[in-house]
Amino acid sequence: MKTKTAIIFFLLLFGLTMAYTIILTKDIDDTLKNISMSSIVYDRHGQLIGNLFDHRKTWVSLDKIHPHLQKAVVAIEDARFYNHFGIDLKGIARAVVRNLIPGGPMEGGSTITQQLAKIALLSSERTLIRKFKDITCALGIEQSFTKNQILELYLNSIYLAHGNLGVEAAAQYYFGKSAAALTLDQAALIAGLIRSPENYSPFKHPDLAVARRNLVLKKMYEQGYITAIEYKKASVKPLNVTKRENTSIVGAYFLDYVKESLIAEHGFSEEELRLGGFRIYTTLDITAPKAAQET
Repeated sequence: MKTKTAIIFFLLLFGLTMAYTIILTKDIDDTLKNISMSSIVYDRHGQLIGNLFDHRKTWVSLDKIHPHLQKAVVAIEDARFYNHFGIDLKGIARAVVRNLIPGGPMEGGSTITQQLAKIALLSSERTLIRKFKDITCALGIEQSFTKNQILELYLNSIYLAHGNLGVEAAAQYYFGKSAAALTLDQAALIAGLIRSPENYSPFKHPDLAVARRNLVLKKMYEQGYITAIEYKKASVKPLNVTKRENTSIVGAYFLDYVKESLIAEHGFSEEELRLGGFRIYTTLDITAPKAAQET
């Protein structure tokens, strides 16, 4: 009975909000490709240094993202991605129950489509109104785009630590290769970053990165994406990451330092800095590193 009531509720929600979702999703493709609401950093003279979260950003089509990576992301982030219509009723019900446990961790129950909606809506607030917007926008996205288009938008819009926006930028940064050329273990590591990029960074926390990578591989095996042999071989491989700094970007190191300081010392969350649109003024004089680079 409860399941039927929930289904009726969401059907009514869908009917009442279709006009709203059509408006929201009309320009979502351009919105995501040109997203600029993450926090901006300025120097002591008010000159722009850069964006905290996407100073390394490259957009690629889905056919240039290795199937291993596509499957890894679906396995760890949204196992029922290809079967739901934007929202996962089972996931939402589970999240509601867990969120009612006193002292328990907050859980979102968000699908890949809802996460994409959250990025498109440029909002980091955690309220019922924002959740409503996420759901309605997700419903609209599913009406406007195919699953492959949604996955492409998502894979190009997610933040993956160290200023990397999208899987292509991350693949180049961590492994010095394109997203199309990733091996299974490399794809699993990148997919594992999504939930908490800085915490699972292989440069900052290699042990956590390996554990998270192996969890992704386990999920892929359990969901039938890889064989037992593939799972075992990939899970014992070393990280073998090669940091690929983009030296043409003035202040990239400084942007990473500012972000990490705001999180560690001033209580900001990654989500707040990524979607809050803050303007951050610093003591750096950007003309100095520019002159040094030119020299």
